[in-house]
Amino acid sequence: MILKLLNTPELPAGFNRTNICGVETLKTSSRLDDIQAGFSTLKEQPSTIIGSKETPALHWFMAKNAFPQAALVCCYGEDGSQLSDWVDLNTGDALGEKKAPSKETQKTPLSTPLKTNTQQSSAPEPVASAPEPAAVSPEPTAKPPVSPKTPKVKEATKTVPAEHAISSLSDGALLNEIFKFSSWGLDIDERRRKVDDLIYEGMNRQGRPRPFTKRLELARLDGIKGHTLGLELKKRVRAGSSEEELQQWVDAELASLNFGDFRAYRMQRHLTLVKNKALVYQQKLKAKGHASRSQLKQVEIDKTGVHPNSLQSLSPCAVWDVLIDETGNVFELDEAEALNSTHNTLGKVVALVLAQGYETKLPKKDKFHATEAKNAEIDSLLNDLLSVKGKVGIIGFSMKDATKNGWLSQIEKLIRTVIMLLPIKPENPVRINFNIEQRSGFTASVNLIALEELIITSLTAQFPQRFDKLHISLSFITKDENPYNAYVDTLAHMWGSPAAISKDRLKKSALLGHCLLRQSDQQGIEKLTWILEDKRIDAPLRASEWFKLCEGAKFDLSEKSLLSYYLTELGKKVKTTPDVWNNYLDYIQKRISAKDYDLVGLGYGINWLSSYQPEGTTFTPMMELHHSAASLALANHQGRVLTDLISTATTKSEQYINELLAEDAIAVANLILKIAVATTNAYAFDTLIPIIKKCLSYPVEVFGLLTYSKLQSQLAQLYAFTGQDQAAEPLFSSAIEGFKKLSNKAQAGKEILQTTSYQLIHQMKLGGASTTEDFKAQVVKHLSRFVRDEPSKILKLATSGDLPMQKYPHHLMLRAMVLAPSLWQTEIDGYLAKQANWQQGESHPWALILAYRAWLMLGAGNRAESLDLFKQAIALCQPGELSGPTVEWIGLVITGLAKQLHPQTGFELDLEHVNALQHQMPGLPTAELTEVFSTKTSLTHVEQLAWLEKCLPFNFH
Repeated sequence: MILKLLNTPELPAGFNRTNICGVETLKTSSRLDDIQAGFSTLKEQPSTIIGSKETPALHWFMAKNAFPQAALVCCYGEDGSQLSDWVDLNTGDALGEKKAPSKETQKTPLSTPLKTNTQQSSAPEPVASAPEPAAVSPEPTAKPPVSPKTPKVKEATKTVPAEHAISSLSDGALLNEIFKFSSWGLDIDERRRKVDDLIYEGMNRQGRPRPFTKRLELARLDGIKGHTLGLELKKRVRAGSSEEELQQWVDAELASLNFGDFRAYRMQRHLTLVKNKALVYQQKLKAKGHASRSQLKQVEIDKTGVHPNSLQSLSPCAVWDVLIDETGNVFELDEAEALNSTHNTLGKVVALVLAQGYETKLPKKDKFHATEAKNAEIDSLLNDLLSVKGKVGIIGFSMKDATKNGWLSQIEKLIRTVIMLLPIKPENPVRINFNIEQRSGFTASVNLIALEELIITSLTAQFPQRFDKLHISLSFITKDENPYNAYVDTLAHMWGSPAAISKDRLKKSALLGHCLLRQSDQQGIEKLTWILEDKRIDAPLRASEWFKLCEGAKFDLSEKSLLSYYLTELGKKVKTTPDVWNNYLDYIQKRISAKDYDLVGLGYGINWLSSYQPEGTTFTPMMELHHSAASLALANHQGRVLTDLISTATTKSEQYINELLAEDAIAVANLILKIAVATTNAYAFDTLIPIIKKCLSYPVEVFGLLTYSKLQSQLAQLYAFTGQDQAAEPLFSSAIEGFKKLSNKAQAGKEILQTTSYQLIHQMKLGGASTTEDFKAQVVKHLSRFVRDEPSKILKLATSGDLPMQKYPHHLMLRAMVLAPSLWQTEIDGYLAKQANWQQGESHPWALILAYRAWLMLGAGNRAESLDLFKQAIALCQPGELSGPTVEWIGLVITGLAKQLHPQTGFELDLEHVNALQHQMPGLPTAELTEVFSTKTSLTHVEQLAWLEKCLPFNFH
């Protein structure tokens, strides 16, 4: 017999459809007892259980527990019409595939009757008549290493499935459970179902007198009354009633109920518990105080856009420990939809992923509960956690991103998400130990082996090579069972709490949108990975899904990630299927035509198409143009200087003007602007001047006012870099006037702010007027635009963070102060007074901000602090993921400045580094740099500024 679960499509031709049985209660109820009762109505044990990717995890879980010997077959296709849509979850093979049997594989075909614990089906039941079914493999062929600190999975003989727990309760305990869950509030579907299950159990107990049924309903009604009284009691506690006044109120309410002894005792016990808990909580709140600002350190996101505690920041290892907790209590889709995404009852699940060796980095926290801890203790714990790089990963999502009902379904989805995001070397055995904090009926006594098998076999079916050597273990734990559970408990508490201090922690941790996902976060790799949840490696993606993965690839740091693995394997197949490749090419061209793309993501997509281009296919000239623009944007985004790419694009730029200007003038101009940025970063400042001048010789209408003004601003910048100051100044003014005429005032304001910053920096290099009160007033007026047009508050920038609208005006303000310190002395004093609240990032121009802080500190006589800041600035420019060659050069120039200002402190020049950079960028002024290290005389302040302008011209300093 074949058992058909909920949401199973029609079977394809070749299946024997004569003995398929379903369970009606699965369609109408998700209660454990209903599912169990439905299974018990089957006349014989099924040999095979069939379902689909849409079948609730709870149904698979219950079916596997009820019929452990049955084969599991899942449909992963759209409609199940092909045999290859159906996968044997025991082996991961699609039906119809034939594999050579291994020595370790038990040859038990799906067509063979399978024995259960109690009986054997009476006759063989063939599932498919055409192909030979896949074999059932009871054990993984490769055993990954087991973490010595992970408790062994409990043996099945010692576990009790959750659906049997209710039947073991005595009558009195059953009534108390009904009262307890009702007193917690029946506004949550999960509690309502729990109470229904308990009452159903009581009504079906044999030999009970008729009044017992009435007692079941009375327990529910009493619980509802207890919930109402409890809410009022908490309200009185918050209002400041004394314990004596509270007890008098409780006594009066109990007297008015006129209950018998047992019911009165039960209600009194409940209200006493509510009162005591509320009083203790209020005392803790008073002890904590009502602070709205935490002492959590600000976590900075670097220019890669990836949080340091994101799972893609981790490196592969053999053993992982994962701790899972939740916050909120709404885990039903309908209820969740009605809630705001920040509501504290909205169900959210969080996983803390710990790489092998984390024990040496994280202190143990025995019996630490975030709800009871002091603010300082919580801040300290979170600072410890978030400071561990490379060993700690965090991922979580809310019911707003759920597709199925129930807490267990979200836990299953979170487990799958962790597995799919972790960096894995397919050739090495890997073990992941999941420890889930228990909830309601899901306790340590529940056997999770069936869910383990379901997850691992379905993932192996999708990605056989990647997950062939993966082994997982799942277990429920109590809150205090694991000394590291305190960390995930605190993360869940922080995310779910409505308190102002928790919101401050979320903001400073930068976890929201990076690790703790909101419904609005659609571009991160975490959600893009969900696209692959039901995809097989041998089935090409739809073009829209493929492009989404390409756009997300810019966030993917690991070559061992599932996304990287999938795109590589997909590319190998697409290279032999020109129709699919052309479909992807057509889609990307449509996105370009609609101007609906992220430029860096577009670059990944075009590079992917180029890497896996089948023979006989071609790119159009316009696609080549977009390829060049996207590749340059990607290189600029990553801080790289690709000389060959810049040279090729520059050579072709005039060809594009001549051949493609009439087809898409804006695309041509945007490519030229990208080349200009790339050549500027490569210190080839004059390369694009003739080409941009040619573009500007066309009427404004050819490019449109916005693009034409951008070209004017870019040419002005190139003039400023090359010392053609008289030509630069009027072009800046002309560009600003052009932006002012735009009908889109928001766009105009953004462009004017940026171009005005360039113009002010250019005027600073001219000297003279830049040291006057009038010029200072212009700078203050400009800076005030970044602090809500309040000139008196520009020093707010002193404590601003890493956002572009903060760090660039911050840098401009410091540059003005260093240029004319006597003119800005009052502001300098105010800036230095805010030192305790200074923030610091890692991306450009933070190295310059730190260097200017060091310069100002030295002027104030703080020599030691100045020296330390210079060292920090130089450290930010060291070769690495965040530092391209231009930033590395800035670091060498800052070293020369530090040598001038601190001559006796040992700052030396790395000549090998200088030569390597000059090989990449021949236009570097290396002679000016080396000269300052060889001179024994100190330069004056004016000479230092002039030297800085030579080494780092225009806005490079």
